[in-house]
Amino acid sequence: MKNVVVFEDDALELDSLVKKINFLKHKNSNLSQLNLITFSKSQDVFLFIEERPAVSLFILDIYEGEAKAGLELLGDIKVKYDETSHVVMHTNSKGNKDIIKAVKLGADHFIVKGCDKEELEIMIECYLTDDQNRDNILPYHGIEVAGKTLRKIKSNMPALMISSVKTVFIQGPTGSGKEMVAEIIKGYHGNKASFVTVNCAQFSEETAVAELFGYVKGAFTGAEKDKIGLIESANDGWIFLDEIAELSLRCQALLLRAIDNQVIIPMGSNKEQDINVRFIAATKENIPRLVRKKEFRDDLWNRLNQNIIELPALTHRKTEIKDIARHIARDLPNGPFNIPKATMILLEELDWTVGNVRELKNCIINMTVKAKGNRSLLPSYIELSQSNNHLLSDTEVTAGIVSFDFSEHLSFNMWTLKLFSALLDYIYQKNGHSISVNKVSKMIGISRGTIVNYKRSIELNKGKK
Repeated sequence: MKNVVVFEDDALELDSLVKKINFLKHKNSNLSQLNLITFSKSQDVFLFIEERPAVSLFILDIYEGEAKAGLELLGDIKVKYDETSHVVMHTNSKGNKDIIKAVKLGADHFIVKGCDKEELEIMIECYLTDDQNRDNILPYHGIEVAGKTLRKIKSNMPALMISSVKTVFIQGPTGSGKEMVAEIIKGYHGNKASFVTVNCAQFSEETAVAELFGYVKGAFTGAEKDKIGLIESANDGWIFLDEIAELSLRCQALLLRAIDNQVIIPMGSNKEQDINVRFIAATKENIPRLVRKKEFRDDLWNRLNQNIIELPALTHRKTEIKDIARHIARDLPNGPFNIPKATMILLEELDWTVGNVRELKNCIINMTVKAKGNRSLLPSYIELSQSNNHLLSDTEVTAGIVSFDFSEHLSFNMWTLKLFSALLDYIYQKNGHSISVNKVSKMIGISRGTIVNYKRSIELNKGKK
């Protein structure tokens, strides 16, 4: 049995939700083992989770009267339960700021009160099914992803695809994988319907309006015939607006109308055209800050943030570097390539703050060029980019590492100590042995305590294997 907990303080809403779920239990054999547990008071839910019983899915009303009890419960659940327990918020409003807060607190998804049975069925089945069988719910025909972050996004996508959400907003620094998230959506979207990708940064204001919304003959000099806009060409599908913060305020106003009313007016025309388009928007910019500076429309932001997907910088998910690097090395056109332990240790320790995953990929591609046919990417092939030029430079980058005998059979910990020892030797050679541990810490992006522990271990393990 898989427990599903529902908290809803409105008796009618609770009764409606329970009836829908019980209907789905009898209709769908994959949900027959579902055990429904309901609560109308948040205090009872707090008492229930205090014992940490196994729960596969929580469906939480955000409000209890005027209080935001659902958000408090969400915070408590994220402390007490691991990632195998999912949380979906149950709300009246799609544009509610508290939904954004819930997403930031760790909510997996949200559903609007009164949603139809199909949306509810897909959502529940998605979160009650293990990763291996999840693609059977909604077929996936897209790219393979690497790293815990993108895998979790992919596993949550079927529920989003079947939902009534019209917009998805992807936030993340340059190179963090925003395009990959769009590709995941495209993979669940299927090949029959349209999927249009637009880089908003490539357009001037006038060009953006003409390209996105289309124009009629004579709308401007050179408009010799009618042209369908990119939004209309995405009809019955999705349009991905990358770098949306680059759009002018005028263009933002037109986009708001398209999202809100599902209509567009081509340039030079006064006739509305109906559309059926879902929007993905992405940017590296801080949109709330741009809103405060009056550089981005507040009302458009309220429409775009219905479903926010945040991608942390690679420096905040270093545990994923090994998986991502191996995936890149395997899938290169002239691959696969092998990344030895020594090389991986360096890749995991380096900063990737300039270009994140894209910077890591470029580094690995450059390594394959230096390899000149060698299928193993040795540490000496690493060419440090701007993110790491404070560490070492030019051909001296791996001066203390090139001489290593990589045929030695060392333990992972000994490789780590050996590589770190070479790095410290280089730093002391360039800066003098009087350089403080704090300064070394800032230079290489590793905590002071870690450096002290490494230095102690290097002394204790000299001559050992």
